[in-house]
Amino acid sequence: MFRRSFALILVLAVVCSLIGCDSNNQTSSDSYNYLTDAQIANTLDIGNVNIAKSENGYYVLVGSKLYFVDGVSLGATLLCSKPNCLHSDENCSAVIGNVDNIAFSDGFVYYIASAGVEKEFIGSYLVKLSADGSTKENIYYIDKDYGDFIVHRGYFYYTTREFKLDDYTGLLDIDKCDAYIYRLPLESKDKESEKVYFAEEVERDAQLSGLMAYGDNLYFDLYGMKRGTKNEEIRKSIKLNLTTFEESETITESGVSLSRPRLFGDSLVFTSDENENGKCYYYKTDFNGNNPEKFFETYDGESVFCDGKYLYVDNFYTLVMPHLFEENDEVKTDERYIKVYDSKLNLLDEFSFGSGSATTWHILSVDSEMFLFGGKGNEGDIIFYYDKSEFGNLNGKEWIKKFSYKENNE
Repeated sequence: MFRRSFALILVLAVVCSLIGCDSNNQTSSDSYNYLTDAQIANTLDIGNVNIAKSENGYYVLVGSKLYFVDGVSLGATLLCSKPNCLHSDENCSAVIGNVDNIAFSDGFVYYIASAGVEKEFIGSYLVKLSADGSTKENIYYIDKDYGDFIVHRGYFYYTTREFKLDDYTGLLDIDKCDAYIYRLPLESKDKESEKVYFAEEVERDAQLSGLMAYGDNLYFDLYGMKRGTKNEEIRKSIKLNLTTFEESETITESGVSLSRPRLFGDSLVFTSDENENGKCYYYKTDFNGNNPEKFFETYDGESVFCDGKYLYVDNFYTLVMPHLFEENDEVKTDERYIKVYDSKLNLLDEFSFGSGSATTWHILSVDSEMFLFGGKGNEGDIIFYYDKSEFGNLNGKEWIKKFSYKENNE
């Protein structure tokens, strides 16, 4: 899993116009609504999601501070309304501490923070922050080490691993580990989590990752050694129906497991391990992850991501790990270069972020309207963006960013 080790984090964004939500923000089982569903920024396995979309704009986490970017003006301000606030500690609503991910759902921002001195720094709290930053509340104590988390249709889902004690030493036995997924109803007065999945097949090095949800289905990857063995490896991608809790896999006709679903129109696009002649294959299914068919291919080292409306091919991995991929004249190796495809897979545009961004930026999908980036610059916090209405006019050139916020210009 790629963790944030870079100065700037990029992020993109996802659309209600393309995805079927009604006036009451209720979502059917076969449609997507960014106000209630797990946000598409979670579809890249890079560990940290520092931007979330709301009906009025975007929340951007830069370091320990939370900013709000207005959806019309695209100007950014700290999420704090206190007069004369120094924004120096967590008494300021904009200062949320050392946080990995943020999520938005039904008018609130959610994140996980250290439990602090109150719990002797053991475990974490799920924190609920109002959209305007006026209220901040610890709503659930997580006494386990969590891995991935998402918020989806009124529930908070998170993965966890539990190590067993050695019968002789009384210490944690790294060879005996169970992996689980729990969920918590966000609006229930009885804040009790329930176990929705136990990785019964694996024990040693058991882990669950890539947590994502669409409609009534939860998707994730399972890895570990078969229970009762030391070296019989199991690796698969799982779909869990959240109504029946039936477990299944989305696989090709040849039996290859598909993983990492992303939303593209009314379909999901999955990664496969199938490759041939230096090409990697992607599959498309319906919104519920059924009926896979071969859909798209890229050169080895390129990756695919979607934002609900567009599909992108990115050469990021070829740049940062060139030793893993064979040289190919069709793939640029001197600059970060991205191709944009429309819903019919027509090449709509191509652009570069420039050679300086090659090893610095990951891209997270959040919507189809713009790329939005938050991170640390030489003089403090910065937030900048690229307006996707310019698609069709970039023609392979370097795209010039526009700023929502520069800390030194406050």
